[in-house]
Parts: sequence; structure tokens; C-alpha cells
Amino acid sequence: MRTLTTSILAGAALAGLALSAVAVAQAPLPVVGHKDRTYSADLVSVRQGGQVRFDNDDNVAHNVTVRDPSGRQLAWIMLKPGEHTDFTFQAAGDHGITCAVHPRKRMTVRVS
Repeated sequence: MRTLTTSILAGAALAGLALSAVAVAQAPLPVVGHKDRTYSADLVSVRQGGQVRFDNDDNVAHNVTVRDPSGRQLAWIMLKPGEHTDFTFQAAGDHGITCAVHPRKRMTVRVS
């Protein structure tokens, strides 16, 4: 009986982990579009380890430059028309996002 109870509890625990993994996998991924000289959002918030998708919705190339809260450049990614990239934010704080093609185009990703 003890083995059966242990097996049932272990199975229930694994099922719970599987359900948790599914819930995390289905969490919505924030999407930020590039179009003309603007981003589709000024501010996006994610938790540490969260991702943001950057879509180039334009007919010209755009860039995603990511800076951490101290201003250090973390990424410089060129996107052709129709391409996208998913960037993972590890450090808490406000990350500055700019476009090298349009330097006045700016937004913030807030990581908590």
C-alpha cells in the first residue's frame, strides 16, 4: 500500500509539473512592431527571464539595439522586412530599445 500511495503522489506531482510547464509555455509573448519611425509600444513590462518579440512590419530594414539599465549594449540585431527576433531580458530594470536606422525611435522594456 505504501508503494502505491508513493506512486500516486509521485504521479500527481509530475502531472502538476507538466501542467505548470504548459501554463508557462502559453503565457503571452509581448510583441513590438517596427513601422516607419515608431515602435508599436512605448513601454512593455516582463519578468526577469521573459522575452519580447520584435517584428519588422515595414518594407525597409530596421534594427533592434538593446541596452541594459546601466546603458551597456546587449544586442544589435538587424531585421529585414517581415523578419522578427525574440530577445530574453535577464536583468531587472528599464532597458532602452532603439533603432540604428532611426535613432530617435525609442522604447523601454521594464523588467521586474
